[in-house]
Amino acid sequence: MNSGVNFDFTEWGETGIHWMRLKIPYPKTGGSGGNFHILGMFTPMSAGKSAVFFWRCRKVQGWQRDAWRFLYKNRLEVRHFHVLEQDRVMLEDILCDPRGHEILYQHDLGLVRLRRRMRSLAEEQLEAA
Repeated sequence: MNSGVNFDFTEWGETGIHWMRLKIPYPKTGGSGGNFHILGMFTPMSAGKSAVFFWRCRKVQGWQRDAWRFLYKNRLEVRHFHVLEQDRVMLEDILCDPRGHEILYQHDLGLVRLRRRMRSLAEEQLEAA
């Protein structure tokens, strides 16, 4: 696996709310600072609608922070928004039970594990009720 290309990993977290963090390495031409992180949270609102929150984070200070903000606002924000908007549309259009309507590959193992975890959480809530 190549590290430092496109994005390195996506992390799923349960800390009272479910969230995902995506680590995106930038080359030196991407400005000062370390990796760029996108933290996302999704909340179903009604059938076909969801609230989607994305925080974009990069650890940069001083004048380099100002340069990074300028670069992001003028070059990168439009690209990121386009990709994040695709994610929002996909989340709102996803079938309630997509199994049997999709083709999964080995690299989709994380999705399978996440679905199992979500199912067990739902079953725990139903048993408690």
